[in-house]
Amino acid sequence: MVVAIVGVLVSILVPALAKARALARQSRESSGGQQLMLAYQAYSTDFKERLMTGYGPRSIIARDQAGGLIQGTPAWRYPWRIVPYMDYSFAGLYDDQRLLESYRQRTGEYQYIVSVTPSLGLNTDFVGGDVDNGLAFNQAGVAAYGAFYARRIADVPDPSKLLVFCSARGADPLIGPAPVNGFHRVQSPRFLVSRWNEGAFDPSSEPSAFGHVHPRYVGSAVVAHFDGHVQQLTLDELRDMRRWAPKASTPDWVVRTMSGK
Repeated sequence: MVVAIVGVLVSILVPALAKARALARQSRESSGGQQLMLAYQAYSTDFKERLMTGYGPRSIIARDQAGGLIQGTPAWRYPWRIVPYMDYSFAGLYDDQRLLESYRQRTGEYQYIVSVTPSLGLNTDFVGGDVDNGLAFNQAGVAAYGAFYARRIADVPDPSKLLVFCSARGADPLIGPAPVNGFHRVQSPRFLVSRWNEGAFDPSSEPSAFGHVHPRYVGSAVVAHFDGHVQQLTLDELRDMRRWAPKASTPDWVVRTMSGK
């Protein structure tokens, strides 16, 4: 009887404990999103209301805590550019401290790998601009598509709706394709065309199948908005382009040429 009772209690307690741990992780990540937005806003204040560049261009540099120069890919991603506003504490960017510690052990590669998988990814295409989409930071792109992304605070018509950071998932930079909870950018469901998989989230899918967005909290992702508030949104809610792009007027909006073609 005692064994049976213990078994029943364990069957009740284990799911409850798992749920409590998940809620604690969600709470930590939400708090991290709020801290990120404070740092993000402080950056804009220092740079005369210009937004932090999402990804690239290649001339971007950053500096480490000792003042050393950081160039190339680590500087193009947001972590090394925002961490000075967080007292150079990468603990504020990584919810998984064991993952961060494993990166610290790779002293010769630390600068690079710590920039790859922060817990929250930045909406680079529409907040600050992303050189990899081929339209930002070049005269031809601006001439053809106009200012489709926000470059200054004034470019954001509704700060309460614009997604800046979101729970992300990417490949482990140390062991290849194995997924980890984090990536430096998240991509919208549409850009020039649709780019997310249809249907429900599949944990076995490639992280890029849903733009590196990771609904890891009972089907929801932590989202930090331009006005600083943080909430949890489902994938269905995140399919609405009005949450991603300051110019979006409909849920299925895509970037179009100035002529509308």
